[in-house]
Parts: sequence; structure tokens; C-alpha cells
Amino acid sequence: MQNTVTKPPLEGIRVLELAQLLPGPLLARKLGDLGADVVKVEPPRGDPMRMFPPIINERSVMFEAVNRGKRSIAFDLRKQQDRERLDTLLDVADVVVEGYRVGALAALGVDLEKARKRRPELVVCSISGFGQDGPLAHLPAHGLNVDFLSASSTVTGTEGDYRLSSDVSYGVELGAINGAVAVLAALIRARTSGQGTWLDVSCWDASVEAHRLNLYPMLAGQPIPGLTGSHSPMQSIYRAQDGAFVQIMATEKRLWQNFWNALGRQDMADSWQQRDYIDETERPGDRQMREEIARIIAGAPGSEWTRRFTEWGVAGCALLTEKQVVEHPHLLARGLVGESAQTSLPFIADPVRFADDDWRPAADGSPAPVLNADEDSVLRSWAKADTSIDHTEKK
Repeated sequence: MQNTVTKPPLEGIRVLELAQLLPGPLLARKLGDLGADVVKVEPPRGDPMRMFPPIINERSVMFEAVNRGKRSIAFDLRKQQDRERLDTLLDVADVVVEGYRVGALAALGVDLEKARKRRPELVVCSISGFGQDGPLAHLPAHGLNVDFLSASSTVTGTEGDYRLSSDVSYGVELGAINGAVAVLAALIRARTSGQGTWLDVSCWDASVEAHRLNLYPMLAGQPIPGLTGSHSPMQSIYRAQDGAFVQIMATEKRLWQNFWNALGRQDMADSWQQRDYIDETERPGDRQMREEIARIIAGAPGSEWTRRFTEWGVAGCALLTEKQVVEHPHLLARGLVGESAQTSLPFIADPVRFADDDWRPAADGSPAPVLNADEDSVLRSWAKADTSIDHTEKK
């Protein structure tokens, strides 16, 4: 797979990032992966994430993961001089991504409304935990409490040692993805009409909306058990020989027929009655079939069942740990990971591949910027920016 493309989709787009830690920087990174020139405005001491362990080759691996390919400039926004310097960048930016607490930028004297009046085509994207208004708007937010308040997290452990069941904040991830899509839509409108917009991106909203298949029936007054309910033997979880969890989701007829036919068990294929996955009704013969499947799955390790299901055409697989994902041959085959030639650190490229170009954004291993290393180049290059837009009027 090649690491570059002749002209990245967002080449020439200038993105000014006024954000730290995760949601805003991740949103801006997604735009940078697609070719935008992302300038990260940091406080004099830098984004706190620069100090997150592990530190390898004097670089935070976590900071690299969220800030690759950007340029860095340091402003103390409490000082009038630096706010004026910021204004010069705002006047040529196409997009501003800001992730401050609601009202915090205005309290510092940064007036994005004035910037929009000076440049009506400017797209401003405010990404926050709970949005710019509503009863939760001013609740201090990290991704994990966004997940707690959106029914997107589960707890394991015992009294005195409760723990989260996942390290991933789905609210942050979905907020950044939805925000990036909205920015692209707003950019298209700005380029064709000259009309920018202010986007209010709430990680909580994004996390709640992801529960749509359960919330739609609930809002309609007909709640369903969903995937966490009790399910039929052909849509259940079993233990393999090595203790791995193995999931079977043979919902369609062809899937459960493939399973039983591959095992030479036409009797079981004939006895199974197809049903919807939300049907929790225990039917005659279910217990015996569940016991038989459990016995069969226990006869081979989890990886072998994934291989067999792939060969047989059965929807199912073994549950992997993160370590097993890193070691899985599919990861290398997809070209998703690599090592940066600049930093000798590993990277994970963008999850989308441009198939015609055989190009994956960020597969070149571009490093995150050194704090304030790009002050001169940013001020020079953006000062020369052509902000004229060829507007296409709608007929």
C-alpha cells in the first residue's frame, strides 16, 4: 500500500485547533489525516496530553496518536498580544475546532462571533461533553463520564474495586467522527454559498444517538431487550477449549444451515426453528440444542472456530483481547499499522482506505508536532493565504 496520494482531499483547507486532550484534537486530526493543514494552538506549557505515559524517544505515544501531522504554535490567550496574533490566524482559517468548556474562550477574550462577522464563510466547530446548552452543559466532562450518562459504559469488579469494562470512550470517538462529518458538510456549503456556520457537537448527543436501535422502540413505547437480552441457542455465546468466548449469530436460515451441515448434523438443522434475535421465548428443544452446541464449541480453541466459521460461511467468531488484535494477521494485511520513519514509533492509520488510489490517510507515519516548533512557518504561510472563494450561487 502506498503512503501518499497525489492530492489529498482536504489539501489547502486551513484548520485552527483550539483544543486539548482528546475530543477536539481527535476531530481535528481526522481532518488533518485527509490533507488539511491543522495548526494546533497550545498554551505555553503545551497540551497536557504531551506528558501522558508512556514516553518513548521523548514523545508521548498517546499524544502522537491524537496529534499526528499537525503544526504547533503556543499562545497565552490571557495576553492581549497573543489574542491579536490569534485573530490574524482566525482571519484566514477555513475551520476552527474549539474544545474549551462552554463559555471559557469568551471569558479569555476570544470572540469567535466577531471572527465570523469578519469572515462569514468561517466554519466554527465547538465540541464538548454535553453541548453548549441544556442542564448538563456546564458539568465538567471527561469521556468516561459522558459514557456513564449515556448508558454507554458498564462496570465490573466487586465492592471496593469497581472498574470500567472498557478503556474506550465511545462518546468521545463518536463525537469526533460526527463532528468531522459535519465540518465537511459545512465546508462544502461555505465553498458554494459563502455561508459558514457554528457547529455545536456534543459527545453525549453522539453517544445517545448510537443507541438508536434500542431507543427508537423505547420512545415508541415498545422497548425491546436488544443484544444484551437472553437469546436462542443459535444466537448465543459459548466457551471454547482454551476458555475463549465464542459468539454465534446464525440469525438467517443459510447461516444456521451452514453451521449444522458443516458438522454433518442434518438432524439439528431440521429441528431448528428460525426466530427473531429479540425473541427471548425458550422453546421446546432449546435447552438440548444449547447443551449440544456448548459441547461442540468446547472441542476446539477459539481461533479455530473463527477459522471454521470463515470457511463455512457462519456469522460467528472468538472474542479477542487487544493483545490478540495487535497480533492478528488481518491487522497487517489491512495495512492499518506501521512504524513512523521520523519517530520510530508505531502508528495506526485511518480506518478508511481510498481503494482506487490504494491509499490510507495517515499511513505515512507523520509525527505530532514539537511544542511551538511551527510558529514562524505558520505565521508566514497563513499570512500569505488567499481567502477568496469562488461562490457558486444556487439557482
